[in-house]
Amino acid sequence: MKTARLYLIGASLVGAALWWIMRQAQADKKPGESWGTYAGRKAAETAGDLASGAVVGAGKLVGIPETDKSQCQRDLDAGRFWEASFSCPAGDFLAGSWRGLTGSSAGGSYASTALSDAQANDARRVFAASDPRRSDMAAFGIYPNP
Repeated sequence: MKTARLYLIGASLVGAALWWIMRQAQADKKPGESWGTYAGRKAAETAGDLASGAVVGAGKLVGIPETDKSQCQRDLDAGRFWEASFSCPAGDFLAGSWRGLTGSSAGGSYASTALSDAQANDARRVFAASDPRRSDMAAFGIYPNP
């Protein structure tokens, strides 16, 4: 009889916990989102939070301070990349350093390909030196006269 009562109490607690979880999930679930999509999204968020917490915990263990977004932005704006490397999350630090070093608002292959006037003049000078239509090189048999 005691075993049956423990099972009943346990089942009641599990049922109450499931009811509370479903109620919270219903409030958090986006309109039109399936339960499977919701469960996958929450699992991914949980895994990300777990990994992030492990990294922060390991950093604290070896003496690395936690990141500070406002201090990060101040360091990047002032060009203090060494200080920013400690105050910024890795992604923000890399993106901000790239912007600070290149003057680009985007990073990597998405950076602007527009040339400054000095760069355009350098490119013209290099092209002019290697232009196959140069008549002064024809005397050396390198380029034929047009």
